Amino acid sequence: MAEDVAALTRRVAALEASLKALVDAITINAGGITINTPGSLVLTAQGQMTVASRGSLTVTADGNLLVSGNRAEIRSGGALAINSSQTTITASGQLNLVAGATADITVGGVLSILSGANLAVSAGSAMAVNVGNRLALNVGIDVSLRAGRNLNVIAAQDMSIEARGLKLKTTAAAEVASRSITLAATDSVTIQSGSGSLAMKKDGTIAIKGKDVSITASGVINAKASGNVTIKGSKVAQN
Repeated sequence: MAEDVAALTRRVAALEASLKALVDAITINAGGITINTPGSLVLTAQGQMTVASRGSLTVTADGNLLVSGNRAEIRSGGALAINSSQTTITASGQLNLVAGATADITVGGVLSILSGANLAVSAGSAMAVNVGNRLALNVGIDVSLRAGRNLNVIAAQDMSIEARGLKLKTTAAAEVASRSITLAATDSVTIQSGSGSLAMKKDGTIAIKGKDVSITASGVINAKASGNVTIKGSKVAQN
């Protein structure tokens, strides 16, 4: 009998300690409910767990904050703030981040977004990417840039394009405006339009081909050759 009373006393003491820890961790007042724990806080649900807030919802962790599951969903009718030295959101299936209005992601250090398969970023209206220093895009295979209307690329200083092959194609007119333009090729340069062409080779050979070729100068035309000058035609006329 005495052993049963002692065992019951120990259980009651343990229950009182658990209740005291729970009362110390949970504060209920007119402003809301606050849960404070010096160690870890684990919320486990065998089915579905929903955390909802009509106003602001703030989750703060001095250490790591981990949200994981086959389907994880966080919704807030007002503002949602997550402040942590390190935050990990892991979904073994699908992860959706949806904002009806504005969504801001601010990182004081490094932000990494990794996708084992596909990554899609869509904006119904405008999308802006602002980088204070450098922006690097590294793609293993192909990169495509498409614009429904205009595509503008502006560099305050120099712009360099390096490729094994370069092809520029436009269905309308093309215009290049600059104070100075230099075309340099190690082997040859060819400018062609229909049956007319201008070909230059690295040995200095220049060939101009066309149906009718006209050379007009408002001043003087000088022709000079270290070798022979040959002019052939069915008829050669001078003035």
